Amino acid sequence: MGYKVWFLMVHQFSGFLDLLNRYSNILVALATLVYVVLTYRMLRALRRESTRELRLRHLQDIKEKVVQPLHDWINQSAVPALRGGANFLVVTSRPFQRQNVALGEPAYDCKLGLEVSLHPRDAIGGHLFWHTKQSHFPKELDAAEHLLEEIEKLTSDSLSVARQWADEMAKATPLLRGSGTVGTNECADSDFLATVCLTSLIANREPDLRVQVLVHGALEISDSGGRPVARGATDTVRAWYSSAKKIAAEGWQASGLGERVQDLLRETILVSELVSRLNLTYDLRGDCEYIGGRNPGRIKRLWRRLMRR
Repeated sequence: MGYKVWFLMVHQFSGFLDLLNRYSNILVALATLVYVVLTYRMLRALRRESTRELRLRHLQDIKEKVVQPLHDWINQSAVPALRGGANFLVVTSRPFQRQNVALGEPAYDCKLGLEVSLHPRDAIGGHLFWHTKQSHFPKELDAAEHLLEEIEKLTSDSLSVARQWADEMAKATPLLRGSGTVGTNECADSDFLATVCLTSLIANREPDLRVQVLVHGALEISDSGGRPVARGATDTVRAWYSSAKKIAAEGWQASGLGERVQDLLRETILVSELVSRLNLTYDLRGDCEYIGGRNPGRIKRLWRRLMRR
């Protein structure tokens, strides 16, 4: 019995040796691959340790010059504007050249108009932003870039809508279209009221305006800061203001801006949280030319973009 067991063991061992001999090349290749992988990981760990100080300094630069300015702009400019706590449209006065000017008359007149005062590109800190997006934090900064693009589209569309309101408001009254901050004449600042109405509609509240009786039969409407919105005969001013509110309310419903503002506000809050987490990280993802690595080429950048989709 012992002889048979011994014979079987020898036979199995011979088969094992034969198997090793048959697949020796594959086993050597696998062993070499494991060795290469382990060596690469060890060298990479040693390299990361040797560039630790550079990585920390580069990460600190990213936090100070990219992350913090972006986070501040989102929370101090974008969020208040999307909640109706700040106006992102302003009335500007632009000079234009007069035609057939007589001797001694001014060559230019000024015309009021609306412009956007919220500029998303102010949140981007130049080259370092794009470098960080490409090499280190693509997910977070891709989301931030998309948000900035959407805010830019919203402000541009809001500007077009508000300009249309202002033109319709100006046609709804015989009062002169102009700013009440200049002189004491009768006027209706349709451009400024359009911005006030837009902000109040975003916040879902009534415009914060004050009514003041100047003299018997005369009225002035101003905002909370004391800037005149309209001045003139009581009945004329009240009729204009009522028509102007109706124009803005109907235009707001037709524009679909309300739903877009709410959707964008939710996205803004999510992106703000995503960006704020970068201030809490102490691990710089990826290598780059600033910490001893190589600048990723076009193929590598394209591959990263495809992998993020």
